[in-house]
Amino acid sequence: MIQKTDLRILALMIEKANRLIEICTKYSLEQIHSDFVISDAIQYEFEKLYEDSTRLSMDLRMSHPELHLDDLRGIRNRIAHDYESVSLKILVDTAKKDIPELKETLERFLKAN
Repeated sequence: MIQKTDLRILALMIEKANRLIEICTKYSLEQIHSDFVISDAIQYEFEKLYEDSTRLSMDLRMSHPELHLDDLRGIRNRIAHDYESVSLKILVDTAKKDIPELKETLERFLKAN
């Protein structure tokens, strides 16, 4: 059984995943590159998604490698520490391909509890 706090955090992570998916499917890569508000929003949501994941219980994080939290940490660190070399294309591709899978996993956890 997943702890109540973890369930709340999983719901917050799903919200951020939804935002990433929405932004990255609504706008073209060209629009994202030309509008710093959009590109900053994408980076912000990735950072917050990772930060939420760090608030999950150690038990949940350690027992569920399918969450790929190390991958989230890598993206967050790249954004936070190496801002100028962040590839918006990679972030958009990740948001379109990998974030929906993460969202489905998170939703399964919520439904199971």
